Amino acid sequence: MTKRICYIHVGPHKTGTTSIQWFLQENRAELLKDGYFVPESETKRGSHHALAEGLSGLDVGKHREPLVARSIAAIGETPARAIIISSEALEGLFRNRQTTKSFFGRIQDLNLQPKLILFPRNQPQWINSSYSSTVTTFRRSDSFQPGVLGFAQSPDSRFSRWIQLAETYGAELIAKPFNTETLRRGVIPEFLHGIGIISSQFRGRAIRRNEAAGPFTVSVAREVLRSIGKEMTWLQANRCTKELAMYLRQKNMPTAVTAG
Repeated sequence: MTKRICYIHVGPHKTGTTSIQWFLQENRAELLKDGYFVPESETKRGSHHALAEGLSGLDVGKHREPLVARSIAAIGETPARAIIISSEALEGLFRNRQTTKSFFGRIQDLNLQPKLILFPRNQPQWINSSYSSTVTTFRRSDSFQPGVLGFAQSPDSRFSRWIQLAETYGAELIAKPFNTETLRRGVIPEFLHGIGIISSQFRGRAIRRNEAAGPFTVSVAREVLRSIGKEMTWLQANRCTKELAMYLRQKNMPTAVTAG
């Protein structure tokens, strides 16, 4: 039996992943008419983090297990010629040899031919964006300079590992640069072009879900975290992020922050 294609969008972070995932979720029915099946998402944003973890052999928890099982069954049963999975969490999952092996083993069991979609980003831009993101979600309060080395040494900054991974598991690697031209045309049309779809027939293809945080926002977030003097829980950080975003909107500030 001919293998169907499984397009696996791995991000990385800060390359329009939220926009792409939101688009895929909003256009599931239309994409299916074109022969592309998008599994259900556990979030309103459309990501497939739970599915990625389940395919990687991880325990997804009782509350997410029914959705993962249903999604895997639907992938096996759909007559669609292609499957689309989008989760930047795969960046981390693919650092581990066992979870990587488990993921591609399940893809093979489902008789799917994997194709990895990656949006490499200019490293200085990626470092700046990553730093802003971690500060404005209240995960760090140090200045930019000390954080640069850590980001630069991160495995996520070395895109060559994706070439090796693709070769190891017999996957085609589709690399679409995340640059000024991509931003001008829109990341969604670029993504659709990568999987062989003409984007003009779909609604919401020019949407941008997140805005970058400016220096004022970063400075405020750093000072808030420093004044607290201790690390926040995820719930506390998420609440502070939303409160800061709301305050800036009310004050018509020129900078923005992404609420979780």
